Amino acid sequence: MPKRQKIYALCIDNDGCPASLEVLKLYEVIPDSDAESENLIRVIDESGEDYMYEASSFVRLDLSPDIEKAIARARDASTVAKSRSVTAVR
Repeated sequence: MPKRQKIYALCIDNDGCPASLEVLKLYEVIPDSDAESENLIRVIDESGEDYMYEASSFVRLDLSPDIEKAIARARDASTVAKSRSVTAVR
């Protein structure tokens, strides 16, 4: 089965949820047609969980494959660094 291309959106407004969203940060979008029909967007926020927010708070981005690969590498490196720091604390 082919790998699903990830969808990203840039946060442009975090009114009402500054602890959950950072303006100018890239968020992974979880496709949700029910949310979209209500003018909402489901993203993985700062908690690491997916939640729905006003779609007008985001701009969807069409990223090139090279940029998507760079994001994946950065995410993988960040995950490894976090797991090392957690292990060091234990």
